[in-house]
Amino acid sequence: MITNRISQEQFQTVFLEITKKDLPGLHKKFWSFDWKREIKLADRVVYKLTTQENPDVIQGLISWSDLGDHIFINVVESAPFNRSKERLYQGVAGNLFAIACQESFVRGYEGFIVFESKTKLINHYRELLGAQRLGNSIRMFVDTQAANDLIKLYL
Repeated sequence: MITNRISQEQFQTVFLEITKKDLPGLHKKFWSFDWKREIKLADRVVYKLTTQENPDVIQGLISWSDLGDHIFINVVESAPFNRSKERLYQGVAGNLFAIACQESFVRGYEGFIVFESKTKLINHYRELLGAQRLGNSIRMFVDTQAANDLIKLYL
């Protein structure tokens, strides 16, 4: 679920693989990442997060790769209106990471996901996701317990 920051109303989320119908709304001027390029890469799967009430509005996007023993998050991004302190909905990033954890369980990887964080977001991901840092690198992971916690909280 995601929560409207103003009204506190909660909305059930839906995860769907991106389709060609979604491509016109993925302009680089609105999104920080080149999602059209991401979709074309053969080793990646891109999912969109929407709500049941409004399935045509993309709340966020996530791209991951199956590395055989864990899911690697290539890119994750909230929609422009869901960024910063003025964001419309809370919980978008948590939902996106939670669905990757769920997919990791489905594939037999015990919920493990790995991603690289911007340095300034490392502490944020520790708090939000229960993620742990690999040494002093920017690479982080979510283990089985944290994955279960994310799924219970968001899905």
